[in-house]
Amino acid sequence: MEITNILPIIAAFFHLCAYIIYNILVATKKDVKPNAASWSIWAIMAIVNAFSYGMMLDNWIAGLQFFIGSVASFLTFTLILFQKRFGWPSTFEFVILGICVTAVIVGLFLKSATATNMITLVAFAISTYPIIRGVFNDPSIEISLPWAIWTCAFIITLINIILLGKDWKAYLIPCVGLVAHALVGLLVIKKRRMIFKNAAMEYRTFSL
Repeated sequence: MEITNILPIIAAFFHLCAYIIYNILVATKKDVKPNAASWSIWAIMAIVNAFSYGMMLDNWIAGLQFFIGSVASFLTFTLILFQKRFGWPSTFEFVILGICVTAVIVGLFLKSATATNMITLVAFAISTYPIIRGVFNDPSIEISLPWAIWTCAFIITLINIILLGKDWKAYLIPCVGLVAHALVGLLVIKKRRMIFKNAAMEYRTFSL
């Protein structure tokens, strides 16, 4: 089996493992609070994105990570919804949700897989903002581990796209996915370290 057929399987495995870990953490850690707006958008557009990306690449194996992700994202959203772990979205988050859903609907009516993929890519980029803003304000609402694993999956997919020699459009989704997931993971780590550092300084000051 060629390496370009092995790497998508590895990426899909990493992607699935991250979802499993994320769902376990959501179920067991009550301070983890998934963002309703972001996950609603991801559940809606994941399937559209998977099919449009596979068609754009003309290589369904290369897009395996996204097919696994589309199912896992929808199931994750459903499980979190039934667990009643979503908070009510703010007005701003409802606006983001409306923009992204509209973008996905427009994409569905387009006959070009590339155009549909570009529109859903923009929607995904916008949809990550609520969760990034939430983590910035309170890093305890997310755990870095699954985000790190998702990042690794996108890195593997990106390497595979390079090996396949695809054009620039094929790099956009893995690159945006990599940056978005890495940003959330790194932000959780950085903000938590800042909180621990400030708490330690306050403790030392109090002790003196």
